[in-house]
Amino acid sequence: MKIRKYLTESKMNGSDISTIENLIDKPKNTTIVLKSFSNEYDESEREVDIKKIQNGVELSYNLDFDELTDNLVDICDTNDYKFKTHIERPINIMNFTITK
Repeated sequence: MKIRKYLTESKMNGSDISTIENLIDKPKNTTIVLKSFSNEYDESEREVDIKKIQNGVELSYNLDFDELTDNLVDICDTNDYKFKTHIERPINIMNFTITK
């Protein structure tokens, strides 16, 4: 992956960004709990489900985490990855799909 200039601009926990970046680079099916947002959300609300797909990865997470979405867009832009989003409003979930 290219150098992460966006990390210095983010208010998200650097460890969270690094973990997500590694999972985008080497996808696997897993769930992580963000350290970011711990003051406002309980552990189950901070879960990010990560699913390996053909040529990429899909992340599903709390729609309220605009900062995470911004960081994912920056990662994709920096690395020339394609992405698409799908919002499931009734359950407040963002699905962010990245293909390489």
